Amino acid sequence: MAEIKLNGKIGFIDKTGKIIITPTYENAYNFSEGFAAVMLDSKWGYINKTGKVVMPIIYESCFSFKNGLAKVELNKKSGYIDIKGKIIVPIEYDFVDEFSEDMAKVKKDEKFGYVNKLGNLVVPLEYSWGLAFSEGLAPIETGGGNGFVDKTGKIVIKGKYGDAYMFKEGLAHVTTIYFKMMGFIDKAGNEVIPLKYNDVSEFSEGLARVSTEVKSYYTDKYGVKKEQMNLGNRPIQSGYIDKQGKEVIPIQFESYGGKFKEEMASVTVNGKKGFIDKTGKLIIPAIYDIVEDFKEGLALVFKGKGFGFVYGFVDKTGKEVIPLKYKECYSFKNGLATVYIKNKYCYIDKKGTQYWED
Repeated sequence: MAEIKLNGKIGFIDKTGKIIITPTYENAYNFSEGFAAVMLDSKWGYINKTGKVVMPIIYESCFSFKNGLAKVELNKKSGYIDIKGKIIVPIEYDFVDEFSEDMAKVKKDEKFGYVNKLGNLVVPLEYSWGLAFSEGLAPIETGGGNGFVDKTGKIVIKGKYGDAYMFKEGLAHVTTIYFKMMGFIDKAGNEVIPLKYNDVSEFSEGLARVSTEVKSYYTDKYGVKKEQMNLGNRPIQSGYIDKQGKEVIPIQFESYGGKFKEEMASVTVNGKKGFIDKTGKLIIPAIYDIVEDFKEGLALVFKGKGFGFVYGFVDKTGKEVIPLKYKECYSFKNGLATVYIKNKYCYIDKKGTQYWED
């Protein structure tokens, strides 16, 4: 079902356009796992696909169900309920994050911890910062620096880094306390790729983007060559490394490159964007002002400035399979992309054919 707005109220229609749930609500989210969050008299609750209110409209805020749980807010506190409306994570936290690997970050009295899907606080509220669990570990700040905690609450990598990020493909990027140089550690805490880069991305498809400042030099009045110390204002160049730290694509591209997605990564050449393959070959010419990652075999590309942007799609050969003619456009999902044309939103397929218009 899809939302419909009539006389300022929201309801739902089926694929034929038939009204299934009469427009009654001030706001609503689309159905997820059989339920939709709806707002009435400035309060939120949930309805099923027949329109029956199955979880009372009493909350200050509600979010869509995901894997059987939904975040709710009441009396300025947050928690989770299940599909029967039962409170699973007590509504007592100042903040609750989405679940990741069956763990959710929570905050109370300016301290962070983690709950499991049973609502148990398994990582105590004693950290000043944290990120989501990934590959069994979560980055946390212990006061002296950033490290990693496991799902039992045990600190497995001591807090000795300036910044720490989530593990991806077995490695996590971290920074030094001072100067913020970046590299990678494994799950044992070994620094497997030295902390020597100005910036890095997480690993994706076996490679990570690494970036360094371009050094500049001058000759002093005595004829001695010296490094220009304009820290923070130097141009950046980027390349790509493998998990052994080998620079498989040399540092040569301008600015910060994208992560590899579907075997392609965006790079900047002479101020324009294009795409390289994993050998570093420029497959799609750098002629675009902005590009997005490949999704479902196509990449969204932009040309223009200010309000003069036009959007379209290229394939992995660089062919503009959908012409750059749209004023607003979004990447493909399940074979369709949303575009804005003739003052309306519609869907297009990968041939550019209009599929549905509201």
